[in-house]
Amino acid sequence: MRTDAQMRRDHSWTKTYPAASTGYAETLSQLVSRGGQGTDGYKKLQEVLDYRLYEEDQVIASAADLKKLAQQAADSGQLSLLFRYRGSEKLLRQDLQVLYEIGLNNLAFNSSPFDNTGDLKVYVTWK
Repeated sequence: MRTDAQMRRDHSWTKTYPAASTGYAETLSQLVSRGGQGTDGYKKLQEVLDYRLYEEDQVIASAADLKKLAQQAADSGQLSLLFRYRGSEKLLRQDLQVLYEIGLNNLAFNSSPFDNTGDLKVYVTWK
């Protein structure tokens, strides 16, 4: 008798499946909006998977937006921040300077393109 672990190692699918017409982030957002039973679980999934980055109203587009978001994070005791940034790498570096104004020090960050949107996914840490 085969165990699940053995099957996973050498199993191959014989049937092809079509690609989904909507992304998982969008599907979760629709389920949360719909409400009802399971909504709390869907919200938790969105949080764990950082799907708030897909929400347009969560995109950081200015130094003022960044300053506000970082202040909220620092006030709640966080030492890092993950966000979606609308702008260039050069503009991001300039906007990050406002974090020193609110007392955040030893800033470090990394960024990467965010899902073919032209935006950046940014992770910032401080002490």
